[in-house]
Amino acid sequence: MASAEYIRRITDELAERFGTRDPVEIAQGLNLLYYERADFRELLGMYAVVNDTGCIFVNGNLTGSTAQMIAAHELGHDRLHRTLAEDGAIWDFQYYDIAGRQEYEANAFAAQLLLTDEAVMEVLREGYTVTEAAGILGFDERLLLIKLNEMKKAGHHLNLSAVPSGDFLRQVRTTDRRMMQEEYYG
Repeated sequence: MASAEYIRRITDELAERFGTRDPVEIAQGLNLLYYERADFRELLGMYAVVNDTGCIFVNGNLTGSTAQMIAAHELGHDRLHRTLAEDGAIWDFQYYDIAGRQEYEANAFAAQLLLTDEAVMEVLREGYTVTEAAGILGFDERLLLIKLNEMKKAGHHLNLSAVPSGDFLRQVRTTDRRMMQEEYYG
């Protein structure tokens, strides 16, 4: 099991090494193959190892921070669970249960990579609610809650009463699909 410290160390080292927190740029810098798949309907993303090469697949219909979150999640599988993927792909259908250790770790990796402690604390010091802070930071509220949980494990004094629900990514998919439909159909 990957500890909160270990996940933080990996994400910080990657950000420093590549000079970015963009999961796609980091994946490419690590010589992983990155694919956007417009033919994915229900699948948000997946990670697989093909001929000893890590491959990240992200639903090409996702946009903005949702696509970044899924890419970061899949990058987390590469960095934390590559040996599991050598036996078969890690599909999005497996990460509806946030209680699953590998899925929580991949979500924590995404939260640590995409949201810095400094940025989170700056917004919270201004007195914003978690919902407002997530909007300002440009990411899903549940990703911010995971980040806050990881920050609390690291010793930050935070009063957390909310934990992301077990169908976290299913909810993201529904929300993102609704927004895509509204943008497309007006």
